[in-house]
Amino acid sequence: MTVSQAELVEAAVSSGLIDADSVAKLRVEARRRREDLLDTLTRYGRFPLAAVYRAFAESRQLPFVDLGITPPVADLIKRIPESLLRKHRVLPVAVDEDGILLATPNPDDRQIVPVMQRLLGAPIRFAVADPDTLERAIDRALAESNGRDAAVVSLSATVDPVSLLDRILKEAYLRRASDIHLEPEADGMRIRLRIDGRLHLYLSRLDEETGAGLLTRVKVLSDLNIAEQRAPQDGRFSYRPPVADAKDIDIRVATVPTRWGERATLRLLGTETGELSLEALGMSARDLEQFRQAIRRPYGIILLTGPTGSGKTTTLYAAIREINQPHLNIMTVEDPVEYLIDGVSQIHVGWTDKVTFASALRSLLRHDPDVLMVGEIRDHETADIALKAAMTGHLMFSTLHTNTACGAITRLVDIGCEPYLIGATLVGVIAQRLVRKLCQRCRRPRRPTPVEAQLLGIDPEQHTLYEPVGCAHCLGAGYRGRIGLFEPLWIDQELARLISRGATQAELQAHVAPTLTTLRQDGYAKVLAGITSLEEVMTVTVFE
Repeated sequence: MTVSQAELVEAAVSSGLIDADSVAKLRVEARRRREDLLDTLTRYGRFPLAAVYRAFAESRQLPFVDLGITPPVADLIKRIPESLLRKHRVLPVAVDEDGILLATPNPDDRQIVPVMQRLLGAPIRFAVADPDTLERAIDRALAESNGRDAAVVSLSATVDPVSLLDRILKEAYLRRASDIHLEPEADGMRIRLRIDGRLHLYLSRLDEETGAGLLTRVKVLSDLNIAEQRAPQDGRFSYRPPVADAKDIDIRVATVPTRWGERATLRLLGTETGELSLEALGMSARDLEQFRQAIRRPYGIILLTGPTGSGKTTTLYAAIREINQPHLNIMTVEDPVEYLIDGVSQIHVGWTDKVTFASALRSLLRHDPDVLMVGEIRDHETADIALKAAMTGHLMFSTLHTNTACGAITRLVDIGCEPYLIGATLVGVIAQRLVRKLCQRCRRPRRPTPVEAQLLGIDPEQHTLYEPVGCAHCLGAGYRGRIGLFEPLWIDQELARLISRGATQAELQAHVAPTLTTLRQDGYAKVLAGITSLEEVMTVTVFE
């Protein structure tokens, strides 16, 4: 007896992956399109099939095994006939005092229990695994146990590079990944997805031929030279998600030669930036109100600072959407343009050596702009033009790579900007980071430890912290989505005088310390609100 589709759908509804009303509509759509209902549900709800099986495991109160992380027990596999593993789709993944844990997508298959107990000589317990990952794990395990090249995976022989790339892109979209990494290794190629800022293994050890074919397919779509394998290349292509009325996703591709061959990184642009509003960024009510006042000023420069991947561009996009009106001429200079905004002129630099941030910005000043955004200030020329544009009646947005808000001021001085010009034009600096949000469906409350209470400055008996658990909704990560931590520094007259006078970063920091909310303080507030975990905050604010 196999697990029925109805039970899987019921588990998806019970776990909150999708609502019952939507299932009724999608059932009709699946019949009309003559496709599998589960495939329709995963596309509509934007979650992978693995989430459905994890929800099913929760409904049965069985453990769920991610075979991309948990390896099978090699010694036990050698004692099981290959035909039995493939027919019943089972794989031993753990041994303890209670017996052997057997991964399967069908825990109702009771016929296999006495057979496996006789072969392995121990009691059998079931854990649930999604069928696609399980089949790949079986192929890999059998190859290793039989002494064959473990890089050979069954899908390598049966799936062409076009279908394989389509499958990877679909899975990346369903899992809300921001990047896809194709990484050659000594024994094949592995594929990882970056989800909520963390890398997760998706496929491991594709054989060399399949990996090369997959990389060639990416290069063809990106209009790259497939014969060039010894030099880095950059390109891009578009992907239409398998969802009705979905917009194309722009994918930026970068290749580079490595010790074991050419690797590629695919960045799915705009998947997080999308239609994100200022309210969704995670600023406190006071900071949000001050930010809204600042972005409506007629002139001046507002800087966002932080390392790569801290959400600076997302915040800038949200600000531009907030003020975008027909009476304003808004123009941007970006590398690359991550998301198209209606009514905004967006210029892509980097596609040719003749177009740089500085040259594009200088040209835009002749197009009667009201608001300008420069993707990044990298050198003195760009910074000088930006500050002078802010001085002459333009509102300017840009980003810098610094750890703190005060650090942006000294960075501008270090690259050659005049302190008086910075003090006269700077409206504010916002340092930011991204932390993962706790999954609101499975987070678990607990009392803070004495060390945590001391760190947060709270009474451990009066406050509750939350920790990640893992469920179908968050694919077992315990986190779902990300939120910003912000350190806003608004320039008043006294601070402007200090900047113009050439004050050091230590002097600036001492002046603003009584009123400045640091990144870590903002993180502590979000920990106490149950939005994220203390571990997340401590990780991203380690240098603060």
